[in-house]
Amino acid sequence: PQAVAFHPFRGEAYVSNFSNGTVSIIDTDRGELRTTVAAGPLPAGIAVSASGHRLYVVNAQEQGTLTVLDTADFHTVATIPVGEHPSSVAVDPQRNRVYVTNRSKPGDRRPCLLHPVVFCDVQVTLIDSDANEAIGGIAVGDELGGIDLSPREPHLYVLGRFPVEGTARWVFATLDLDNLSVLRRLPLSTFPTSTAVHPDGGRAYVSTADGVSVVDLVRDRIAGQLLA
Repeated sequence: PQAVAFHPFRGEAYVSNFSNGTVSIIDTDRGELRTTVAAGPLPAGIAVSASGHRLYVVNAQEQGTLTVLDTADFHTVATIPVGEHPSSVAVDPQRNRVYVTNRSKPGDRRPCLLHPVVFCDVQVTLIDSDANEAIGGIAVGDELGGIDLSPREPHLYVLGRFPVEGTARWVFATLDLDNLSVLRRLPLSTFPTSTAVHPDGGRAYVSTADGVSVVDLVRDRIAGQLLA
């Protein structure tokens, strides 16, 4: 298992299975496996739309893709090319966008083979969730991983290596979704893997090799550390 997402209205959880290209559908009321459906190769990050109608699964192969599944019967609606070795996905219902983080290297202007418009130095791919197609990207850092959205601000939070005072460091970065730029970079003490924002928008939690860091999003600082 690689990642998990929950349906907003019905008692289902979705677990991506990296090794065999599938997604397990769990009945959360009974705690039972309901069924397993096909995704793409190397499924990693996973997210559900706010309506509950779509399930988005990142496929982490070198020429990465995003599989879009219909949660009514789990057939594939679309397969969207993104960047290299994508890892995480977030759904933005206000802007009808989906964001995918890639582990592409900055400055690599080779067009990605599956989609010549999406260049391989784009670390966040922007997707139109109505048209199911990539519409652009943001070159912001290196080796990007976990990603989540603010519930009250036009902010996207991204984990990765960013330049801080001339040195590449692991950071918790805040991106402005109105002008697609980096607002802030908060250095982390060690390698981060995933992040989740509290429903009130005031805090974020970042899993790292040392435990879980608590980020105060109002004061823009590390507020504490929870040991795993």
